[in-house]
Amino acid sequence: MMSDDASIIVGVDVGGTFTDGLLFDTGSGELRRAKVPTTVDDQSVGTLATLPELGVTADQLSYFCHGTTAGLNALLQRAGAKVGLPAVPELANLPPGPLLVELGEPFLQVVERSRHREATLSHRVR
Repeated sequence: MMSDDASIIVGVDVGGTFTDGLLFDTGSGELRRAKVPTTVDDQSVGTLATLPELGVTADQLSYFCHGTTAGLNALLQRAGAKVGLPAVPELANLPPGPLLVELGEPFLQVVERSRHREATLSHRVR
């Protein structure tokens, strides 16, 4: 039973086969788990299907967090769309770590300078 003064937190992870949901009721400390089939053609369907399995509706949620193991797997397996990381030169010049070694050259270098509450001073893409 969820408490009346609770914050309801739900996290969902979309995997290749199953979509997992976890609910935490901050008032009672209750945890609920759900597992539904992943809907490959439209992952939002499987994501939303976890809510009734958890016994809540979207309007009851205080916080919702979404992750995608399926997306990470596609990135690591180089499947799907080509992806990269727009980065200012300071980030693009970082030494490669395990993920960057695997991906090769994922950076699109963006040069931009801006100030707090002001318009961009300059920008260009290399």
